[in-house]
This record gives sequence, structure tokens and C-alpha cells, in this order.
Amino acid sequence: IAIVRKAMATTRDTVMKDFFKVMKELNIYNVKRHNKTESKYTFENGSTVKFLGADDEQKLRGLSSTIVWANEANELWYDDFFQLNIRCTSKFIVDFNPSDADSWIYNLPQDNQVLIKTTYKDNPFLPAEQVKEIEDLIETDQALYTIYALGERATTRQCIYTQWNWITGERPERFVDYVIGVDFGYIHNT
Repeated sequence: IAIVRKAMATTRDTVMKDFFKVMKELNIYNVKRHNKTESKYTFENGSTVKFLGADDEQKLRGLSSTIVWANEANELWYDDFFQLNIRCTSKFIVDFNPSDADSWIYNLPQDNQVLIKTTYKDNPFLPAEQVKEIEDLIETDQALYTIYALGERATTRQCIYTQWNWITGERPERFVDYVIGVDFGYIHNT
């Protein structure tokens, strides 16, 4: 099993930390089976769980796995997903918050996938303070409420223009001579 996020530092601080916490709580952790240098845990039956960062696509080449779990997969680039997916022999699990209104994830073929949509209400272990913060978003930030409370895609305030429409087909008549576009760039804070 390969468990991946975009950066190894984030992998260590989140999903890897949680994995070993649960292993210890279940009293099945064995320090001798934990290779900290390679960020890998080997079970008694020989199965391994390897934690990765996709910050260097070259690291993903040649990595074969039976199962891949991409945690917060919308952090990954499509090329990262592609490199992991072509070497995955069984299941590829993707989890994410729909905080990117336009992501490669939404363009994956749907014929061979199962969508499981969950929200904070499906997590009985969430602290009451965090539940309140999520529910209070309805009063302060509708986009974040849509993402984190409802589990739906929304355009956040990080985007400069939020009220836009695609024009398909013929160019509108009001654009007589020129159509000019300006790219102000995009800042992605992770």
C-alpha cells in the first residue's frame, strides 16, 4: 500500500501521524517493523505500507503498489496521479475536500469508480468545537460552508473573479474587433 500526499512533510504531519496513532491505540504497533528512514511499516505477513510525498514526480516512477491512497488528492497534479495509477495493480483511493472548483479529479472516467460522499456529520469523533466552527461558516463564508459542511464544490474567495460564465459556440456580436483577456495569476496556499 502506498499512502501519498503532495509533500512528504505534510504526509508525516497528517496521515502518517494518524496511522501510527491508531496502530498504537489498537496495540498492534511493533517498533521493529517500522522503518523510519524509508517511511515504511511492514506487517507480520509481509504486507507493507509506504508513506510518500509527490513533491518530485521522479520518485513516483517505478513505484508499484497493490493499493494507493491519495490523501487530499486535489493537492496532487494530474501527472502525479498518472504515475501512481499506471503502477497500481488493484485499487486507487482518492480522498479530498472539494475546495477546488475545477480539478483533474472531476474529469476521471466514472465507469470504474465508486463515489462515497461524506461530510463532517459522518465523523462521530469530531470535537464539538470543530463541528461548531464548520456550522458557523454559514454565517461568515458561504463558499467554505458549501465545501466543508455540505461536501460540495464551490469557488472560494481566493479566486479574483467568481461570477463568470463560459461562452461556447459563436463569438457574441458585441465583441466586434478584439477579445482581450488578462491573467492575474493564481496563488495557492497550502
